[in-house]
Amino acid sequence: MKPLFKLHGLIVFLLLLATGCSTPDRPERPDPFIKMSTMQQLMTDLYQLEATQQICERARMENTEAYVRQQWDSLMKKYNITTAIWEDNFRYYMEHSELADTLLARVTNRLSAIEAAKAEARRQEEDTLPPSVFETDGFEFEELIF
Repeated sequence: MKPLFKLHGLIVFLLLLATGCSTPDRPERPDPFIKMSTMQQLMTDLYQLEATQQICERARMENTEAYVRQQWDSLMKKYNITTAIWEDNFRYYMEHSELADTLLARVTNRLSAIEAAKAEARRQEEDTLPPSVFETDGFEFEELIF
């Protein structure tokens, strides 16, 4: 299964869809309705799943489609919803531009915060690594004792 959009492309597409393609026949509020904070968490998880899928496909890992399907099912179970409930709620949010704008901004901010935290963790990990046995400044090498 190939990803349809990259993260930024999907966000732009969703914004365009929300602001430019709305119709007078907006869908009614779905039942059950997923509140904004839960929808934000769910969409953040889905974007991370999409990123994982892209990594697996680039690495040419076997069973990527089955793995992604399993993770999708796990997310639906985590949020206690079905794919149909997700689709109804997603459509509702995207058809209401003010909700879509708020939701997508929150998801983007959350993904940026996650990425910044990961970058900071990597930086801190690199700072704690012991210095290399071989120093390259002036081609001086630490003496090895046998």
